[in-house]
Amino acid sequence: MNTAVKNNPLPFSAKMMIITMIMAAILGFSVVKKRYVEDLTGNPGLILKEFPEFEAKLIGSDTKLTKADFVNAESELVMVHFWGTWCAPCEVELPEYVDFIKKFDKSKLKVLIMAVNDEEKKVRKFMKRLGTLPDNIVMGIENSNKMLAQFGTVKVPETYLFSRSGKNLYKYIGPQDWKNSGQFDRIIFYLNNVRTGDSPK
Repeated sequence: MNTAVKNNPLPFSAKMMIITMIMAAILGFSVVKKRYVEDLTGNPGLILKEFPEFEAKLIGSDTKLTKADFVNAESELVMVHFWGTWCAPCEVELPEYVDFIKKFDKSKLKVLIMAVNDEEKKVRKFMKRLGTLPDNIVMGIENSNKMLAQFGTVKVPETYLFSRSGKNLYKYIGPQDWKNSGQFDRIIFYLNNVRTGDSPK
């Protein structure tokens, strides 16, 4: 004798529970992704809005450096890093920072490393520790404190990240752990998402 097997449908309450769990999972993923992006782009210490006009000197040359050398169509992102040989945390951080920048030597990230209130002879001596610098790094010096004031920096080391259009995207306050993967992720995020330079897509 054939016995018919009945397919018992899920109770309505069970269906609603499954739907609720799926919606919660989707919402949770969205929140996590939003927080990840906020971690990369959020910066409560950001005050400077745009890359300011400035004048400085190229290390080892009488060449003048200005905003136009960095904020232009040749660069997707620009970083400005302030330091000095008289600053112990700066001396510790700079070799690690240069190694970090070397990872982007084939990208359109351009970097200005600015020695402030320093002696060029001491800066050039310290630079020997850094080895051969990649083409995307420019070393400058400025001793009038004017550039620090223009950027709003009162204590070094300090680093800024700008878009091609000159918008200040991120401010790194104090020495950073440039070996942290989050630092790499932030640059990659902006290289991939900021083309015109004003906001992530």
